[in-house]
Amino acid sequence: MWSRASRKEPIEVRFIQPAIATFLACTRIARGQLHVDFVNDTQEYAKLSGLDDALAANHAAMSKARRGQQGQTWSPLTTLFHHAEIEACNQTINDLIFAQLGGMPRAAIDAMARVVGELHDNIASHADGRGFSAAQFYPSRSDHPARLELSVADAGCGFLSNVRRAQPSITNHEDAIRWCLKKGNTAGRHTARTLPQDAIVQGDPYAESEGGSDQRDHHMGWGLHLLTELIRASGGELWIWTGDTSFTMNKDGTSAYALTPLPWPGVMLNITLFPASAQAMSWDLSSPRLQSLAEDLGL
Repeated sequence: MWSRASRKEPIEVRFIQPAIATFLACTRIARGQLHVDFVNDTQEYAKLSGLDDALAANHAAMSKARRGQQGQTWSPLTTLFHHAEIEACNQTINDLIFAQLGGMPRAAIDAMARVVGELHDNIASHADGRGFSAAQFYPSRSDHPARLELSVADAGCGFLSNVRRAQPSITNHEDAIRWCLKKGNTAGRHTARTLPQDAIVQGDPYAESEGGSDQRDHHMGWGLHLLTELIRASGGELWIWTGDTSFTMNKDGTSAYALTPLPWPGVMLNITLFPASAQAMSWDLSSPRLQSLAEDLGL
């Protein structure tokens, strides 16, 4: 799909999921005009989700309230250009995580919501707001279990450019991803936004900071390490694509890096969570399996 977009050839879409929606929206920013042919009922979903507006660069229309079980089974394609958009998106994703992952401990759900909020803020911090977020819950079927998919993508400069500000010795995309996944590493400025006051995390979980372009910004630096620990503990999957490298973490916790045929200019991140797996997991935070996660959560 990216290769066709690079050659400015028509893209046929037969199925829309969060990763496809954020990919197309970011590609529209990176490449300009896109010719997308929606097949069957994908056209209606594109209209409902806001993808149609994104492809037309009508971003103002995307912020309008949309019908359906928003915050219960899905989160529409949302621009991450401004504070208000990020805050509203955080609330919707927060509600969605709570609705579909109730089998996880409250501390883990709270942390997942905070990390996703930081991912959203990183778009504004590192990609100048050139990014999008979308999520969808899929009920179980004969060919797959119920799952929650969340995608965050941007058309910025990617991990490597930002990581090199902190670690100039890193010169390739795989090492940049590895650095970002290590505990305690963050290339972020101290500019992450708060969750809404009525979010699952009661009150303001971030301490006030001084300076910066927005006094509502409060960077916690939870980072990708905690995200991978949460996903691994819940039996989920993670996929990251930046530059010429992708990182995949499977349900069993195994992971691998791979070179991609074409580079992605920014960062694409896709999370898949399986409510049944999360509920079936032992969440004894004193167990050796979850010791690292418990330390990260301060428990």
